[in-house]
Amino acid sequence: MQRNLGDEYYQIALRHGAIEGLKELAKNFQLVIFSHMNERYCNHIIDLFDRENIVFDAFYQRVKAFKRTDEYCNYN
Repeated sequence: MQRNLGDEYYQIALRHGAIEGLKELAKNFQLVIFSHMNERYCNHIIDLFDRENIVFDAFYQRVKAFKRTDEYCNYN
């Protein structure tokens, strides 16, 4: 089950339990967000986390998107 949050231009799909999981992680770890999306989308994510009372320590935005290679897309 996914939770869709957003407006007509930007949709964020979170897995079931993601909000609760992030809150639990924030108790013992620093949460840092990395994004390659544009500033408006990033602000949308920040607003969502603020509404859900998720405390994160930093937000980094890469202006130019990564090239799609195994070097950057390896999630193992």
